[in-house]
Amino acid sequence: MLRNMKKYCLLVLLMSIVHMAIACKPAPIAYDLNAFRENDNPSRVLFRAKVISTHETQESDAVIRQDIYFRASSWWYGAEMKEIVAVGYIGTMKGTSCAGVFDFSVKKGQEWLIIGSIENGIVVPANMLSILLIDGKIPATVLEIIGKKGSKSLVPSAKK
Repeated sequence: MLRNMKKYCLLVLLMSIVHMAIACKPAPIAYDLNAFRENDNPSRVLFRAKVISTHETQESDAVIRQDIYFRASSWWYGAEMKEIVAVGYIGTMKGTSCAGVFDFSVKKGQEWLIIGSIENGIVVPANMLSILLIDGKIPATVLEIIGKKGSKSLVPSAKK
């Protein structure tokens, strides 16, 4: 009986170690603004914009795609566009440890600081970095990072 209990405890321990090893662990550029800023990927975008409209489509039983139309007021990084098409998803990666981690959705009229990438002309916001602006204010801690001077400066190219 004691021998079986030891085997059972060892099995539970091994299963918990395996579960921890496959836990959701996004790359730092997904959640760390400094890491995003230092990344030299030319597809990076960082801009301030207002949501003009949205359109939701059921992609599968669990996933909803949200097409988002923004009007930009300021650009820090990426090819400047006045009107931007973006895509967000709701209900992604269900059944995994990353369920919902990469979900992103907005509402018409909201103002955002969008941080993400552009793929085939469509912006894909990084939900852990993009910020809903309350009263139109970008947090001072964020401005300190995106306004840094130097070779990787992200100084706004257009003011609101």
